[in-house]
Amino acid sequence: YDRKLWEQVKRECEEEIVEPSATISGFDRDEKAIRASLVNIEEAGVEDFVKVEQADFNSASPPFPRGFLLTNPPYGERLLDPKAAADLARGIGRTFLDRGSAPVGSRVAVLSAVPDFERLAGAPADKRRKLYNGMIQCHLYQYFRWRKAAP
Repeated sequence: YDRKLWEQVKRECEEEIVEPSATISGFDRDEKAIRASLVNIEEAGVEDFVKVEQADFNSASPPFPRGFLLTNPPYGERLLDPKAAADLARGIGRTFLDRGSAPVGSRVAVLSAVPDFERLAGAPADKRRKLYNGMIQCHLYQYFRWRKAAP
């Protein structure tokens, strides 16, 4: 291999790296998952702009005034039971979908296999796509239409 060429290409690529202008926030109620995330964040060298904390989704408040929330909560199959998964879907609606839409300036996307997710969350999605998470049929529910700001 041509070491000189490799070093030149590597240097050119490093000059193109742009630091992110946003913070990525992650939440999980499982302490073990948080510890694993912290190890991965450190190994990737992104600890300055990726933050994780232990928190219960149902008692959380949106961590952003504007932004994008993507979540893949338990479906009630491998993790949680179906009733707890349905309660979590209701919590997503209460916490992150204000009056049936994403908060002004934000987008919310939920990957879920919970039947009737939209009804449980209290809001029909602006867009939905059928996907598979392994062998489990899911839907990606996307909320991006904002409510009118209060006068």
